[in-house]
Amino acid sequence: KYNLLRAEVASLKHNNKHNNNMMDAEKLYIQAINDASKSTFLHEHALAYELFGLFHFRKQPRNMQAALECTRKACTLYAQWGAVVKVQQIEDCIQSWRDHHVSNSGSSATTR
Repeated sequence: KYNLLRAEVASLKHNNKHNNNMMDAEKLYIQAINDASKSTFLHEHALAYELFGLFHFRKQPRNMQAALECTRKACTLYAQWGAVVKVQQIEDCIQSWRDHHVSNSGSSATTR
């Protein structure tokens, strides 16, 4: 839990234009995921993937592959834990991200 909290703090600092915090945040998210994978708490492992996916989306919304991979892993873990509503919430967010990405890609392609 501690590394996940540290990753979130580093992510917030990255959003405030401290670019050196981006790598710190990524490393901390990966450490939090690794730590959570060693525990028996599926929801903590899922949360770490979910937050890492959100970080990827905020960092580079045009390159959604990493965000989608993380959120899919989060959904798998939440489903194993039995959090069906949480899985649906994430799937709805993924669809919104895709819709947003497609609409932004389309508008930028037409303005070139």
